[in-house]
Amino acid sequence: MVIISANNFNSTGIDPQIINQLTAESFGHSFINPVVERAMNEFNSFIGFIKEDNIVVGAGFAKEDSHRDYKYKTMFLHSFSTRRDYQGRGICKQLVNEFVKKFGKSHLLYLQVRINPDNMNEGAIRCYERNDFLLIPQAINPSHGDGLNSFMVRIPTISRRKSKRRSKPNQSRRRKRR
Repeated sequence: MVIISANNFNSTGIDPQIINQLTAESFGHSFINPVVERAMNEFNSFIGFIKEDNIVVGAGFAKEDSHRDYKYKTMFLHSFSTRRDYQGRGICKQLVNEFVKKFGKSHLLYLQVRINPDNMNEGAIRCYERNDFLLIPQAINPSHGDGLNSFMVRIPTISRRKSKRRSKPNQSRRRKRR
């Protein structure tokens, strides 16, 4: 599993068309979007991919939002895709988990997922829920190209200091009545 800055994608030696084709097939598109090239031209974009037997079997993208005045950084995850013959093997979960490990402590992660009743992306929803994303059913984006979409969000993992109570041994907290 590799997650790299999109600006460094050329160093992988992978033809961008391989991931572009994978993404188009996963989403059932008859056209191929230049997803990799678009990410390479955007500031603070990342590409993740998994190779097995020297074949790219899964890929996903992330784009850090440029808002600087929020308490947390935010990052939009998108276009997660798995080769059909590798689906059901945990590739999506592994991809999303790697993005969570890399960015989950410092960023609020969010994404869109298809929720059309007749075309719901149940596999993707399960994958994201397994990585602690929550579906926000009322945050609907009706204008997405593949139907009705909603958002899923994952709150940053915040380390909390454990407070240690100092207690004096063998002392009762109640006063004795006289």
